[in-house]
Parts: sequence; C-alpha cells; structure tokens
Amino acid sequence: MGLPKAPASCGLRDDGCLQEFDHGFIAWTSSTGAQPARGEILSRWAALERIDGQLGYPKAAEICGRPHNGCTQEYQGGAIVWSPETGAQPIWGATGERWVALKSFDGSLGYPTSAEVCNLSGGGCYQDYQGGAIIWSPATGAQPTWGA
Repeated sequence: MGLPKAPASCGLRDDGCLQEFDHGFIAWTSSTGAQPARGEILSRWAALERIDGQLGYPKAAEICGRPHNGCTQEYQGGAIVWSPETGAQPIWGATGERWVALKSFDGSLGYPTSAEVCNLSGGGCYQDYQGGAIIWSPATGAQPTWGA
C-alpha cells in the first residue's frame, strides 16, 4: 500500500475509518475489519462514492486468479468484478444475486461488461455481461437472456 498520505478519518458511516496510502485505501469498521482497496477496483469503488455509495465498505481483500485473469472484491452491498477484457464492474441486488446463482464468471454469462442500469419501464433494471444480460423487474424478477 505504500506510505500513508494522511491520517485516518474516523467517525464515518457505520462508525468506520478510511485512510489513504500511496497505492490505495484501507477501510475499517468493527464488522468488516480493516480491508485494502487498490487498483482498478478502487477506482470503480471511488466512482461509486466509496463508503457512502451503494457498496459501502469492503468486506474482504481483493481476490485474484479468477478465470481469465479476473479479480473480485466483496463489499457490504455487493461486489466489484474485474477482468482485463471488461474492466471493473459492480454487481449488486437481484441482478447480482442471479449472476452468482448462474455460476458467475464460470457460467454462460461470463463477466459483467457494464454496471446495472435502472429506471426502465415498469421500474426495471438490466446488466450486460459478456454472454448476454440479466433483466429485472418487480413483476418478473431477475431473468437471464443470451444467444439468439
């Protein structure tokens, strides 16, 4: 992580702390412990408002060595999934749960290629993947689509 760039900021959401280092951040809460965030996953987490966004605090360190040289990092509200081909994409909610149930990056859909997009007609959302999409609505739940 390198050297600290500033003292830790504490008293944040969930009574947690966040400290920036030369090569990333370490976030802490009593329920998650101290977890590092770095690289492209950190950049995506930052774009999603870090601890104040939907993902919240990291629950574990980044895990690499996934299929196709991918990495994942779990957060309180979902995960960020990265591969060299798709970049860092967040997964959460019903679309993320369905992707995991379909064997995640080992399944037919592969890695996500976008974040979830919502505000569709009927209150729906979708997320694109290498091999298709998952489309969710309150009426239908999360349904995968792929192929012709």
